[in-house]
Amino acid sequence: MTESRDDFPKPVADGLGRRAAFICSNPNCGIHTLAPSDQSESKFLYIGKAAHICAAAKGGPRYVAEMTPEERKSTSNGIFLCSNCANMIDKNGGIDFSVECLRRWKEEHEKWVAANLNKRGVGMGGAGGGGEIIGDRGTIIGGRGGDGGAEGIGGKGGSGFVKGNDGLIIGGDGGSCATPDAVNVPAFRDQTISLFPIEPVTPAMTARNAMCIS
Repeated sequence: MTESRDDFPKPVADGLGRRAAFICSNPNCGIHTLAPSDQSESKFLYIGKAAHICAAAKGGPRYVAEMTPEERKSTSNGIFLCSNCANMIDKNGGIDFSVECLRRWKEEHEKWVAANLNKRGVGMGGAGGGGEIIGDRGTIIGGRGGDGGAEGIGGKGGSGFVKGNDGLIIGGDGGSCATPDAVNVPAFRDQTISLFPIEPVTPAMTARNAMCIS
């Protein structure tokens, strides 16, 4: 006789995927599990799975006899993973991945998803300052752009204006974009990219350019 299974109802399975942003909850994986089909505008490719933390049937990985059928097929007993990780956690009867481990994965991943809602994937550094000279000759040294951080947009550097025959303008540096305080998140989620780094203006450069207008 086949053992009955307490599988997730479709609304629960779909909800687990949405709560995880369709990203695998394994902190050592983190792959996206949903993509559009190249062959049909109405279809998509999906490799995610709503997996049971405690098994859906007797004899399964991490089975807890004291749980009710309602508890086994509830959101609290599910974790969203890619298909590979969903298979991996159940190997060897589930002994390599405890209930506590999977609940921690789920909790930390959902916190990360919530914290990154409506945020940029990477910051944008501020533009360096410039200037304008109206006259016969002059020199403009633009300020360096601000560094890109983990989020936000850096401020634009200051500029200047000189009216006359000679002048020197050194634009102010662009502001760096914000970098959040360090938090305990998996390495693949803690990425900061610096956009278009520009060598800063040095005193030697300033002196060299000032000679051009003397």
